[in-house]
Amino acid sequence: MTDTACSAAKGGVHAATVSMAMELGETGVRVNCVSPGAIDNGQRAIPRNANPLSAQEQEWMKGIYTQSLRDTPMNRLGQMEEIAAAICFFAAPEASYVTGQVLYVAGGGIG
Repeated sequence: MTDTACSAAKGGVHAATVSMAMELGETGVRVNCVSPGAIDNGQRAIPRNANPLSAQEQEWMKGIYTQSLRDTPMNRLGQMEEIAAAICFFAAPEASYVTGQVLYVAGGGIG
């Protein structure tokens, strides 16, 4: 996905979050969004491609990893548990007055 397409998609989700929160607020329905940054999800149980990566693909993956770290002020990948904790916060009673929010869980990046 290109940066433009990704930015447009994320912007749409963020705008829809705010819009739905405004429309549904009086019914008691809360609408929030978690916007994760680069996440270390380890090895896939079922690889996308069963064939080993070519040298060109390995270089491409290394470039993506390097760019992700460069764009993350905390200079590390996030953990799946950190995303889950943010989602659990929105579902918890402590967040009962929170709606229309985008929570960036992205190490200081923009998610």
